[in-house]
Amino acid sequence: MSPAENDPDDGPERGALGSQRVLKSERDPYRSAFDQNPLPMLICDVGTLRILAANQQAARLHGTTPQELEGASLFELRRVSELTRLMLRRAVGTEMALGFGYHTRRDGSTFAVQLSVHPTELGGRPAWLCLLKSLEELLDPKEAEQQRRLFESVGRVAGGVAHDINNLLSVALSFTSLVSSQLPEASPLQNDLSEIRGAAERAAQLTKQLLSLSRKTPAQPKPLVLNELVLRLEKLLRRLLDEQMTLELSLEAELDPVLADATQLERLLVQLVGEARAQGVPGSRLLIETRNTEVDGPQGSTRQVVLRVSDSANALSPEIAALSSFVDAGTAWLENEPGSGARFVACFSSLKGASSSAPPAPQARKLRPQSVLVVQDNPHLRKTLRTYFAREGYRVLDADSSLEALRLVEGDARVDLLLTDYTLIDGNGQELARALRESLPELRVLIATGNPEQRAAIREDDRTATISKPFDLHDFSALIEQLLASAPTPQP
Repeated sequence: MSPAENDPDDGPERGALGSQRVLKSERDPYRSAFDQNPLPMLICDVGTLRILAANQQAARLHGTTPQELEGASLFELRRVSELTRLMLRRAVGTEMALGFGYHTRRDGSTFAVQLSVHPTELGGRPAWLCLLKSLEELLDPKEAEQQRRLFESVGRVAGGVAHDINNLLSVALSFTSLVSSQLPEASPLQNDLSEIRGAAERAAQLTKQLLSLSRKTPAQPKPLVLNELVLRLEKLLRRLLDEQMTLELSLEAELDPVLADATQLERLLVQLVGEARAQGVPGSRLLIETRNTEVDGPQGSTRQVVLRVSDSANALSPEIAALSSFVDAGTAWLENEPGSGARFVACFSSLKGASSSAPPAPQARKLRPQSVLVVQDNPHLRKTLRTYFAREGYRVLDADSSLEALRLVEGDARVDLLLTDYTLIDGNGQELARALRESLPELRVLIATGNPEQRAAIREDDRTATISKPFDLHDFSALIEQLLASAPTPQP
């Protein structure tokens, strides 16, 4: 196998430590136990991460021989981030699970492997004992196919339920905004409305989790501050632990923003806390920390944000590191140090100093009331949107299907903006937009959907935007102004 990259810590000779490979000796009584072990195993040098020994099962897994693996770098087999490389070189004496990653076979194909590393010695020098578990071998083919079909079925049902719930939540959020806008800011009812809005927003997070059951939900990384996410979940996490364990927070005050998917991270924290409670000891402590840190690497220093979940009872198992697959924008691993408990660590690149996008251009002055066509099959949400646009001075048309929308435009071509659901009773909003633009080429389109897969399929430009459901009226008013501001100025 050819090296994936030049390693600055590598020595000039691939086999420089060969004289110390005690497992190569025929007199070693443990050689046979290592070579013939049914578990794929590698032994790597701590400093260089060169493979010092490989057993037959590890070689078979990679489609090669033990001799061809020996002397190669671990990272010629496994794709990992530079941060993981640095962490492995420095964390001597600590057991770690890196979760699932992709390894490369001799023929160039890739496969998912769960990797855990344990401190050991070889020839009097510190080394890593690497245990490999192939995802293909962990799952029985028939069982895997049954699970796939089950999750597809659950995903379809969850998607339909989430669509209906999102419509109801959009009504609640929108009417909350409408009522709030009619009340003085000092009104005591504003606090009540804020509580209603908060409950609806928390319910919206549940619909996202329903959609994630299909395992097809793509990540939507956005700038966020981890402290805000942790504090938002604090009450839920404390309820999960009940009185069995103590939850402590240690959050850095001026934490840098990072790019991550909030829903994935929320699910990650809930699963970590659930695992700690299921396997933990009453009276133990769970600590959630956030920190800014500087990491020195071959390319210089980089600023990182660390999220750490520490369990004093050592209840977090190595399998929990598979959760790192949820952290698309970061690097994650599980540390297990004797006497110190277990620590799940996720690192993200800091966005501090990143340039922000310019604010949207101001809306052009309307010379006539602009027309909005609302297409929504839920009558309550359609009424809410119609009420909002009318109060804002727009001329409003509404329809419950694509067919009715097309008929309305045939009789009245004065439509500047189409606000439509992606999913309609007789098609979808994207198809409707294409049909309407045949006669209205400058039509601006805002498509609402609660399904991230649908949103990812929509091509956004200066005439087309998407918004996630459920939404508050405040959420899309700025989007509407931005879309209409880019349109040609209406003539009297």
